[in-house]
Amino acid sequence: MTPADLTAPIVLRSGYEPGAIGRIGELHGRYYAVAWGSGAGFELQVLRGLCDFVEQADPRTHLLLTAHAGETLIGSAAIQCVPDPRRAQLRFVIVDPAWHGRGAGRALLDAALAWCRSRGVETVFLWTVEGLPASRTMYERAGFCVVERIEDARYTVPRVSIRMELMLGVTPSVDQSVRSARIGEIDAARRAGRMAATNADAPSANTPAPSASGSQNDTP
Repeated sequence: MTPADLTAPIVLRSGYEPGAIGRIGELHGRYYAVAWGSGAGFELQVLRGLCDFVEQADPRTHLLLTAHAGETLIGSAAIQCVPDPRRAQLRFVIVDPAWHGRGAGRALLDAALAWCRSRGVETVFLWTVEGLPASRTMYERAGFCVVERIEDARYTVPRVSIRMELMLGVTPSVDQSVRSARIGEIDAARRAGRMAATNADAPSANTPAPSASGSQNDTP
């Protein structure tokens, strides 16, 4: 990968292009290995989820955005709004650390939310983890609120995953409640038939927030 020129303008492009899957996986793997010691398991999970996303992508319900400096891919974000077209998940948000603070993350987020609004999406949610203040601040400035916390040990080291939601066109309440649970309790409830079974889905990364492998649902 040729290093990007830090003076180059940032350009957003939509849709798959050759090399994007590997590069987005690399950005996640490298960033989170430094941020909280993730290993191959996390990077593999991101890549599996991204491959599924690209393979199943429908332009009516899926959006893949990439940020470029010259010919170098420096960031990504994705939107998935299936099965409910009124509800979307923000996924695979990541920016090369060399480009942090230069507006790439916010440009990706703004473009993703604009796409949602243009299609009548009412709610956007994402998963991230505790301990990433830069990305959380970006999401909160956009109007996202924390609505759930879950203890999560899938990413090599134990973390607390958090789900954030944004009601498009609605001012978030400062008193929004936060629901806490454990992964094991959720799985047990599913097995007992009290919750709909879905594929596991995890934090999406941008700054980044880790992105996950599952389809659109409300668990990490």
